[in-house]
Amino acid sequence: MKYTLLCFSSKITQYPFIEKILGMCLLPNKIFSRKSFNGYLGWGRRRTTVFSRYFAKKNNLPFIAIEDGYLRSFLYGYLNPPLSFVVDFNGIYYDSSCSSDLELLLNSDHHFFSEKEIIEVKKKVLNNNLTKYNHASVLNNDFLDSIKNPHEKVLVVDQTFGDMSIAYGNASKASFDHMLLAALAENPSATIYVKTHPEVTSGRKKGYLTHTQGSDRIVMIRDDVNPIDLIQKMDKVYVVTSQMGFEALLCGKRVSCFGVPWYAGWGVTDDRVKESSAWPRRAKLRTTDELFVAAYLNYSLYLNPFTHESGTIFDVMDWLVLQKKMVANQFKRDL
Repeated sequence: MKYTLLCFSSKITQYPFIEKILGMCLLPNKIFSRKSFNGYLGWGRRRTTVFSRYFAKKNNLPFIAIEDGYLRSFLYGYLNPPLSFVVDFNGIYYDSSCSSDLELLLNSDHHFFSEKEIIEVKKKVLNNNLTKYNHASVLNNDFLDSIKNPHEKVLVVDQTFGDMSIAYGNASKASFDHMLLAALAENPSATIYVKTHPEVTSGRKKGYLTHTQGSDRIVMIRDDVNPIDLIQKMDKVYVVTSQMGFEALLCGKRVSCFGVPWYAGWGVTDDRVKESSAWPRRAKLRTTDELFVAAYLNYSLYLNPFTHESGTIFDVMDWLVLQKKMVANQFKRDL
């Protein structure tokens, strides 16, 4: 079915090539528009979707939620539009209070991609440190080497204040305090590295652990560094609902979750939230590879950045790798 969707957010309709990615026609909200439409579109669970959800229910039409994809862009910010989106007809992946298309997919008997295809995609993601935003440099090895031979390196991941995935992931500010205290208590001989969010580093937003003080055991990482490169240098990872938790699973790390992110409850994470409506719904055991394929290849839609037509994850990965190479070459020429 071809969808023509009404958007109350003008920002969404202004993204270049978004209709190509979604395969849908988007109409800006004009009360007196005579154009017909068969649904509403909005950003996840944001407050801006209140009217869209209300009218969708009133008119018995579907509300379709979108969010940035897991491989979004080279840079972050509105001036760097997404190369991928997730599209959800039932909920949105970070809302643990109700089912989403991603959760339904993981609970189904869906035939996932072949082992060869999984290995190919995952290898390219990890070998090139591909993540949501891809501009950040790798961590300077001298930084970790300067710490006096810690027995273990444990990463604690902060998030931006008010991140929607926190409230909808059975978590709160107290979850971050609990996480840090647990990391210290459970790893008495380890150095705890607290990573702040890039948008906190840039001063655009606040974090939950921003005011944590460094000590003999706690090292604050405030620089904007590539998350996968950082994770690969760690032994364990503690998160609330951050996507870095899933990237840590891809890197083969043990991940402790103090909230209910989309990748928790499937048997691959150490889940610290004891009661959640999500646990009974997440009935199957899934491997990290199955979670990866479901989220990145089945749940996500992509733009081919070279042709500006609907594309695949391979198109986006190739383009991001090219951008990284161009920046690296420019850096060498500037030296």
